[in-house]
Amino acid sequence: MKKVLVLFMVLALPCVASAWDLVDDFSITNGNPNGVWSYGYYAGGAGGTWTLYDGTGDSGTLINWFVAPGDTDGHGNVNKNYTANTFTQDTWAPGMSWRPGQLCVMAPYSAYWNPNYNDDSAVRFTAPATGSYDIVANWESRVMSGTPTDIFVLVNGVIHHYDQVSGFTEFDPPLAESVSTYVATLPLKAGDVVDFGVNGVVDDGGHQIGLGVVIIPEPITMALMSLGGLALLRRRR
Repeated sequence: MKKVLVLFMVLALPCVASAWDLVDDFSITNGNPNGVWSYGYYAGGAGGTWTLYDGTGDSGTLINWFVAPGDTDGHGNVNKNYTANTFTQDTWAPGMSWRPGQLCVMAPYSAYWNPNYNDDSAVRFTAPATGSYDIVANWESRVMSGTPTDIFVLVNGVIHHYDQVSGFTEFDPPLAESVSTYVATLPLKAGDVVDFGVNGVVDDGGHQIGLGVVIIPEPITMALMSLGGLALLRRRR
């Protein structure tokens, strides 16, 4: 029996996601949540009420999630330049740009309009199974303004990473002050959440911050996920 179980675990591994890539997985047609990913904002700042974006848009260059109906700025948004070209809008204050295929999280304008109402926009990863996960996240400021933007990682509401990014170069490699990186191996239980966020900027709203996240479950976690699928099949029978 043990040999059969081990064989099943080995055979099942290719059927389980070997990695989740935020940029590659991003979609406005698969719903929100979209598998392990969800897109939303913290009302009143990190640790406040988590609210999912429920509106979508497609400009022909950018696809995005935001608050419906049509509130693309007040509570921030998550968007992606799905073209093969750099996209620049220097007339959208404070001026912003996207690299080809880049996903960005926009800092909410709410803090700019009212400093007492400071939302934070974020992308959330929900662990599908108990185990260890290798995480690499990168932020890059894509605004022309030099005003710093706060970025953070929360694990079940507890801060694990905090930094600031500022300025950008439109076509060249990122400046040192423009980027922040978070690398960690986290033991997570099924249903635990990891949030990759951007703070609202009080004196300069609408900052676009590039975000890339890759999460890889360690082998034993993948095996447990496979066994979970087997248990589900048994229950259905």
